[in-house]
Amino acid sequence: KVRPEDRWVDWARPTEEIVRRVRALSPEPGAATTFRDRVLKVLRAGGGAASAEALTAPPGTIVGADDAGVLVRTGDGVVRLTEVAPAGRRRMSGAAFVRGHRPRPGERLGGAGGGR
Repeated sequence: KVRPEDRWVDWARPTEEIVRRVRALSPEPGAATTFRDRVLKVLRAGGGAASAEALTAPPGTIVGADDAGVLVRTGDGVVRLTEVAPAGRRRMSGAAFVRGHRPRPGERLGGAGGGR
């Protein structure tokens, strides 16, 4: 049984573990994190390629955003968020989220502990 605290993404974990957690929890209850102090459901994610500079950022940091989605630093690399659902909104592609919310490199997902 999935407990409520199991939904929260710990960005310090390895990329593959995060991708598997997102896949296992999608679509309901959905993996979750926070973005700009609001809940963000993560419905689809995959591994991504990052520059050496991006790999110096702390886990949970947005290191890029483009038409393919948002790149977030993990414990051992980068994950690309390809489908999300902001609080109170319908699910949307990573590209639509980037166009509407304009996440900037350096912004953080999750709280100080890497999860909420």
